[in-house]
This record gives sequence, structure tokens and C-alpha cells, in this order.
Amino acid sequence: MTAIPAMRRISLTLFLTGCALGLHFADGLQPRLALQFHELSVNNVHRVVTCHWLHWSADHLIWDLVVFTVLGAMCEWRSFRSYLWTVLLSAIVIPLCVMHWLPQVGSYRGLSGVDTALFGLLISGLLVRSIKERDWSGMLLSGLFLIGLSGKITMEMISHTNIFVNDTSFVPVPLAHLVGGIIGVATGPGEWLVSILRGQERGK
Repeated sequence: MTAIPAMRRISLTLFLTGCALGLHFADGLQPRLALQFHELSVNNVHRVVTCHWLHWSADHLIWDLVVFTVLGAMCEWRSFRSYLWTVLLSAIVIPLCVMHWLPQVGSYRGLSGVDTALFGLLISGLLVRSIKERDWSGMLLSGLFLIGLSGKITMEMISHTNIFVNDTSFVPVPLAHLVGGIIGVATGPGEWLVSILRGQERGK
């Protein structure tokens, strides 16, 4: 497989990665795209989604973007439909949950919640495939990853910190990781169930 077709398989991830890099240095666009809870209205509802591609600092950007690019490429390569649904759902639902349960935060930026959703999608996809193929080692590995993800989010929720990013320029929001993880883990089995139901419909 040549480089260009391979890059097409991960084209959306590359595009979104480029958006995050460009927006970090586009000071004029940031106020229009950042999510400020008290400023949200029908006229700027797009901020619910665009805020994920804005970051508070270079350190915040690097951590989020490296993880997003790697996990996004892996998920998009495996199943574009699952990848797209996971990114869209997490991008919309995460800020709404943060606004509802943590209104004192006031604003939201960053891809870490979407990153967690993609990691959850990758794990659940591995688990579903392992179950279908009766691959016990794959089931064990995906189970360990699920335990690790759950433990990380639990520790963050208890300590109110981000485990991998130590940046005092913003307030950590572990709730975003919890919501993202739930969305990602649910998306993989969801697609599997849809494919089963479609197969049954064709068989009738």
C-alpha cells in the first residue's frame, strides 16, 4: 500500500489535527470558537463542538493532539463509521454534560474527552472482535485495558486532576473523560449489534 492511499484512510484525523494546530495560533478565531458557558446562544451554538480543537497552552495542545492523532488514525483506519459517530457524539455530549453538572467551570477547551472516547472505541472494538473470533488472549487484553481506563478515570474523579497533563493554566475536568469513555466503549458494541440486526433483516 502506497503512502497516499494510506493517508486517505486517515484523512479526517489528519484534517482535524491540522485544525487544532492552526487554531492554536489563530488568536482572532479563538474567541469565536471557544465555549464560554454564559455566552452560549443559538447564534453561537457551534462552540459546543469547536471548543474541543482549542487549548489553553502549548503543553495542553501537545498532549491532547498526539493522543488524538494516534488513536484517531487507528480508529478511522479500522472503521470510519464508528470513528465518525464517536467523534461527533463525544464532541456534542461532553460539553453539554460539563455545562449541566459543572456550571462553575464556566468554559471548556481541549480534546482529552474525545481522546478518551477514541480509546474506549478502540478497546470495545478489540473486545467485540475477540468475542466473535473466540480469541481469549484478545478478551483478556481488552479487559485489562478497560480496567486501566476505569481506574484512570476514577483516580481523576477522586483527585480532581489530570493524570498525564500537569498544567496549572486550566482547571482539570475529569467528567469529560468519564463521559467520553462511556460514549467510546458503547459505540463499538453498538455497531456490532446494528450489523447483526441488519443481517437478520436481510435473512427474512
